[in-house]
Amino acid sequence: MFHFDEDCGGIIKRIILKMLGRAWKETRNRLYDHCYDSEQIVEENIERRPPEITADDWRWYLDYHNSKETKVIYFYFITEKVYLCYIELVRTSV
Repeated sequence: MFHFDEDCGGIIKRIILKMLGRAWKETRNRLYDHCYDSEQIVEENIERRPPEITADDWRWYLDYHNSKETKVIYFYFITEKVYLCYIELVRTSV
C-alpha cells in the first residue's frame, strides 16, 4: 500500500496516515454539523440525511455520535488536550 525506499522508520507513512485520520474526523464532524438538528427527533434527522448515505447507515452514525460512551470519550479527549496545551504553555513561558 505505502512504500517509500527512503522512509526510515516509517515516518512518511505515519504522517500520511495521521493526515488521513484528521481529514476523516473533520469530514465526519462537518457532515454531522451540517445535517443534524438537535431540536428534531431521530426520524426527522434521518430524513435530512445526505442522499448518498442510506437510512440505516445514517441512523447508526447518529446513534453512535449521540451515545453516552462517545460523549464521555470526547469529553476526556478535550480535557486531555486542554491539559497538554496548558503544560506546553507553562513549559514555554519558563
